[in-house]
Formats: sequence, C-alpha cells, structure tokens
Amino acid sequence: MPVGNREQDRLRQQCAEELHLLLVARGTKLGGKELAQEIHRVRGDVPVILCTGFSEIPSEPELKALQICGLIMKPILMRELAEKIRLALGRGPA
Repeated sequence: MPVGNREQDRLRQQCAEELHLLLVARGTKLGGKELAQEIHRVRGDVPVILCTGFSEIPSEPELKALQICGLIMKPILMRELAEKIRLALGRGPA
C-alpha cells in the first residue's frame, strides 16, 4: 500500500544522509514490511531490521525480496539486537 505524496515527502526528509539504519519495532500507519518498501523507494541503501511479535514469521525469501537484512522476535534481547545492528552495518559479530 503506497503512502501518499505528503508522507513520501516526509520520509524523504527523514531519510537524510545521516540515516544509517532503520529498526522497525512498533506499529505505524504502515506495517513493517510496507514501511521497509517505502524506505527503500526513497533510499535503497538503508539497512532495515524488522522486529515482530507475531507468530507468523516472514520467510527468508520474503525478507530478501523486501531487502530486510535482519529479523528479531519480541521480546527483544539486547545482545541479539546489538548483533543484528553490527551485522547490518557491516561490522561483523562481536
């Protein structure tokens, strides 16, 4: 579900050069998968980590197709979050 022009403009502004990673951890008007798609339309180079509490986990091919580089199940463990962020930013495991 594409967002309207006003929301796309806001996303573009928020995806300024200083954005290095997007962590989708709570609901927005868009679902996590839709938000990842919109972010990648604006800036395709931003790594996205999806945090979900749903029992229906997206498949590996679906995550790859959406360019989601990591998936974390809620409740979030800080060690797991730190590892996913390091990997998403290309810094490797601790």
